[in-house]
Amino acid sequence: MVEDCCCSYETVDSFNEAYYEMTCVNIHITFDYLLDEATNLWGQNLTLMYDRVLKYPGRVTNLYFTFLFVLRAVTKVSINYYLEQAEYVTVNPNKDMQLQWNEVIALTNLLNQLSDYLLLKESWKDNFLLIQN
Repeated sequence: MVEDCCCSYETVDSFNEAYYEMTCVNIHITFDYLLDEATNLWGQNLTLMYDRVLKYPGRVTNLYFTFLFVLRAVTKVSINYYLEQAEYVTVNPNKDMQLQWNEVIALTNLLNQLSDYLLLKESWKDNFLLIQN
């Protein structure tokens, strides 16, 4: 009974590893950074971004991991329900929202096709060991 309700240790370990990878990405540097408090000047602080993140290859790898983690989650979302129900906010209010919606749908469809292709490729490699990359 307990085994049916709880995760196996292997599953818990993989969740912990994924959580660790995502929480290691400590990017609190935002697009709008207060550059000068006296003049209330906001902007990008690329020097701080480099000093805190970009000069460390492990942190950049974690950025890629987090991006791919979120991207994979988006590709698994049901387009017919969740994406159509979502509200999208843009930084350019003049841009046509329908155009952006079409871009999201097209990108998601492309990513789903890509993931299907990669799964099929792995399946073929598992079944036919002589197939090369």
